[in-house]
Amino acid sequence: MDIFEDAVLRYIAADCSTFVIPQYDIQQAESEQSWASFDFIGLHHQPNRIYIIEVTSASASEKLFKKIKEMFQPGMHRDRLSQQLRKDYGDKYSAWPIHVAAFVRQAEKER
Repeated sequence: MDIFEDAVLRYIAADCSTFVIPQYDIQQAESEQSWASFDFIGLHHQPNRIYIIEVTSASASEKLFKKIKEMFQPGMHRDRLSQQLRKDYGDKYSAWPIHVAAFVRQAEKER
């Protein structure tokens, strides 16, 4: 975890309403191998929401933007995260909506 990720982790967890899991991997179906990896998953308990959190300090964020776009495609990151959470925790988080939060440099914010 780099200094930017550490700063975001502290920011997200500051009010104690979000449980943060760093370096969260989505497993391939029926395998122990990682299919996708997120900087963090945030389980926000007020209100009940799940956040996929990505952080970059790069001056060019095209790779991150492509990854975020993929997250919303059917069968991709959000769907697989939902399936994995259901497998690991039953229905505890099944009704919680999944959002994406990206932390980028100020200069990249307008892209």
